Amino acid sequence: MKQLKFKQNHKPQRYGKAGRCLAALIGCCTSLLTLLPLASCDNRNIHQVVREMAAAPVDTAYMEKRTIETNPFSTIDVDCFADVTYHQVPVGEKHRVEIHSFPKVLDNIEVKVEEGELVVAVDRRYKMPDKAVAVIDIYSPFANRFMLDGGKCFRLGKVVMTSPIELFLDGNVGTILCDSLSAHEVSLELNGTGYYHLKGISTGRIKALIRGGGRIDLEGKCGSAQFSVAGNGSINAEKLQSDSAIEMTRIEKDNRRK
Repeated sequence: MKQLKFKQNHKPQRYGKAGRCLAALIGCCTSLLTLLPLASCDNRNIHQVVREMAAAPVDTAYMEKRTIETNPFSTIDVDCFADVTYHQVPVGEKHRVEIHSFPKVLDNIEVKVEEGELVVAVDRRYKMPDKAVAVIDIYSPFANRFMLDGGKCFRLGKVVMTSPIELFLDGNVGTILCDSLSAHEVSLELNGTGYYHLKGISTGRIKALIRGGGRIDLEGKCGSAQFSVAGNGSINAEKLQSDSAIEMTRIEKDNRRK
């Protein structure tokens, strides 16, 4: 593993939108609180338990399914409490979204493509029931920007892209997982206490930014790596092989009013 170089930066930027599925998140977190005694018994902390629950699969046996064919898109923005899987399909296959959930939830999930961006969100006028979750499968030959806002889990599977890839995660429960990721450049952003676990990375350059107490685990190979952390978050690169020294920047809290 290459040597880490630490730098200091005093001006963190703030951007990224807040999650709108607060009711679902509160319901999920309430359930998680009941697991605190279990976490203390087996030496896991609550953050580990949250990550494990976020990554756990959802049983769709009693749910209804809807399939929506869409126009082509390159950006995916999921803005609801959902368990999402991205499937990279061969060129020529149709872009589509498959959603499993209960009828009332399905009726209030909006799927649209505008200017190359796929947006999956719950109607703002609808209050999603506590603990309700949608299971979403997204199919496309290409996507280079993935965003999960207030969601449960985004599974990328095996992704190969010739262009740079950007990943964004906002929220205190969400998780983004990937089995293998090949791209010219990879950029990650985490706002909150969410979690990334990316395996099989193959890229010329990787950049990661955490604002909050989240965690990023990275495995694979890269030409260079630049990491920034604002808050008490952590980036684990023990299994990331870099051709050059990994740069780590600790961003001090800026208390000035904006």
